[in-house]
Amino acid sequence: MTMKSELKLRLILTSKSLTADDMATLAGISPSKSWTRGQVVHPSAKNVHKENGCLLQIEDSSLSSAAKRLEETLQAQSAALLELPKDVDIELSCVVYLKGAAPELHLEPQTVDLLASIGAGIDIDIYTLE
Repeated sequence: MTMKSELKLRLILTSKSLTADDMATLAGISPSKSWTRGQVVHPSAKNVHKENGCLLQIEDSSLSSAAKRLEETLQAQSAALLELPKDVDIELSCVVYLKGAAPELHLEPQTVDLLASIGAGIDIDIYTLE
Protein backbone atom coordinates (compact mmCIF):
# COMPACT_ATOMS: atom_id res chain seq x y z
CA MET A 1 0.00 0.00 0.00
CA THR A 2 1.39 3.42 -1.01
CA MET A 3 1.51 6.09 1.66
CA LYS A 4 0.31 9.53 0.56
CA SER A 5 1.53 12.86 1.80
CA GLU A 6 -0.97 15.37 3.19
CA LEU A 7 -0.94 19.05 2.32
CA LYS A 8 -2.89 21.75 4.17
CA LEU A 9 -2.97 25.29 2.84
CA ARG A 10 -4.23 27.92 5.27
CA LEU A 11 -4.92 31.61 4.96
CA ILE A 12 -4.48 32.84 8.54
CA LEU A 13 -5.68 36.19 9.91
CA THR A 14 -4.50 37.28 13.37
CA SER A 15 -5.00 40.41 15.46
CA LYS A 16 -4.57 41.58 19.05
CA SER A 17 -7.46 44.06 18.81
CA LEU A 18 -10.09 42.45 16.54
CA THR A 19 -12.01 39.28 17.35
CA ALA A 20 -11.89 36.32 14.99
CA ASP A 21 -15.52 36.97 14.05
CA ASP A 22 -14.76 40.63 13.27
CA MET A 23 -11.80 39.67 11.06
CA ALA A 24 -13.81 37.03 9.19
CA THR A 25 -16.70 39.46 8.64
CA LEU A 26 -14.44 42.28 7.45
CA ALA A 27 -12.52 39.89 5.15
CA GLY A 28 -15.71 38.29 3.82
CA ILE A 29 -14.60 34.73 4.59
CA SER A 30 -16.20 31.76 6.35
CA PRO A 31 -13.33 30.45 8.50
CA SER A 32 -12.57 26.76 8.91
CA LYS A 33 -11.33 27.48 12.45
CA SER A 34 -11.09 30.43 14.83
CA TRP A 35 -9.62 31.12 18.27
CA THR A 36 -9.24 33.79 20.93
CA ARG A 37 -6.14 35.11 22.68
CA GLY A 38 -5.36 32.93 25.70
CA GLN A 39 -7.09 29.84 24.30
CA VAL A 40 -5.02 26.63 24.33
CA VAL A 41 -3.50 25.98 20.89
CA HIS A 42 -4.39 22.27 20.92
CA PRO A 43 -6.21 20.13 23.52
CA SER A 44 -2.99 18.27 24.34
CA ALA A 45 -0.82 21.42 24.36
CA LYS A 46 0.06 23.79 27.19
CA ASN A 47 0.87 26.83 25.05
CA VAL A 48 -1.84 29.39 24.31
CA HIS A 49 -2.66 31.68 21.39
CA LYS A 50 -1.08 35.12 21.73
CA GLU A 51 -3.59 36.75 19.35
CA ASN A 52 -7.15 36.29 18.16
CA GLY A 53 -7.30 34.53 14.83
CA CYS A 54 -9.15 32.63 12.18
CA LEU A 55 -8.12 30.55 9.22
CA LEU A 56 -9.48 29.27 5.95
CA GLN A 57 -8.08 25.79 5.22
CA ILE A 58 -7.88 23.82 1.99
CA GLU A 59 -6.52 20.28 1.79
CA ASP A 60 -5.20 18.90 -1.48
CA SER A 61 -2.51 16.68 -2.96
CA SER A 62 -0.41 19.56 -4.37
CA LEU A 63 0.33 23.14 -3.39
CA SER A 64 -0.57 24.62 -6.78
CA SER A 65 -4.03 22.99 -6.88
CA ALA A 66 -4.73 23.99 -3.25
CA ALA A 67 -3.55 27.54 -4.01
CA LYS A 68 -5.78 27.71 -7.09
CA ARG A 69 -8.79 26.69 -5.01
CA LEU A 70 -7.87 29.27 -2.36
CA GLU A 71 -7.36 31.94 -5.03
CA GLU A 72 -10.82 31.20 -6.49
CA THR A 73 -12.32 31.56 -3.01
CA LEU A 74 -10.49 34.82 -2.28
CA GLN A 75 -10.80 36.52 -5.66
CA ALA A 76 -14.00 38.34 -4.67
CA GLN A 77 -12.59 39.17 -1.21
CA SER A 78 -9.25 40.65 -2.25
CA ALA A 79 -10.55 44.23 -1.91
CA ALA A 80 -11.93 43.45 1.56
CA LEU A 81 -8.60 41.89 2.58
CA LEU A 82 -6.81 45.06 1.47
CA GLU A 83 -9.10 47.13 3.70
CA LEU A 84 -8.38 45.17 6.88
CA PRO A 85 -6.95 47.29 9.71
CA LYS A 86 -3.14 47.49 9.80
CA ASP A 87 -2.88 45.36 12.96
CA VAL A 88 -4.34 42.33 11.15
CA ASP A 89 -1.56 40.01 10.07
CA ILE A 90 -2.20 37.87 6.98
CA GLU A 91 -0.21 34.70 6.37
CA LEU A 92 -0.37 31.86 3.89
CA SER A 93 0.67 28.72 5.73
CA CYS A 94 1.44 25.48 3.95
CA VAL A 95 1.85 22.40 6.11
CA VAL A 96 3.05 19.18 4.50
CA TYR A 97 2.98 15.85 6.31
CA LEU A 98 5.42 13.86 4.22
CA LYS A 99 4.69 10.15 3.77
CA GLY A 100 6.50 8.47 0.91
CA ALA A 101 6.71 10.66 -2.19
CA ALA A 102 6.80 14.42 -1.72
CA PRO A 103 3.94 16.47 -3.16
CA GLU A 104 4.56 19.19 -5.71
CA LEU A 105 5.32 22.54 -4.02
CA HIS A 106 4.78 25.23 -6.65
CA LEU A 107 2.93 28.57 -6.67
CA GLU A 108 1.78 30.21 -9.90
CA PRO A 109 2.73 33.87 -10.49
CA GLN A 110 -0.89 35.03 -10.12
CA THR A 111 -1.06 33.41 -6.68
CA VAL A 112 2.15 35.14 -5.62
CA ASP A 113 0.74 38.43 -6.99
CA LEU A 114 -2.48 37.99 -4.98
CA LEU A 115 -0.55 37.23 -1.80
CA ALA A 116 1.72 40.24 -2.33
CA SER A 117 -1.25 42.52 -3.05
CA ILE A 118 -2.88 41.66 0.31
CA GLY A 119 0.42 41.85 2.19
CA ALA A 120 0.51 38.17 3.12
CA GLY A 121 3.60 36.42 4.43
CA ILE A 122 4.30 32.83 3.42
CA ASP A 123 5.23 30.02 5.79
CA ILE A 124 5.97 26.44 4.67
CA ASP A 125 6.46 23.64 7.18
CA ILE A 126 7.34 20.08 6.17
CA TYR A 127 7.07 17.20 8.62
CA THR A 128 8.39 13.72 7.80
CA LEU A 129 6.12 10.92 9.06
CA GLU A 130 7.21 7.31 9.02
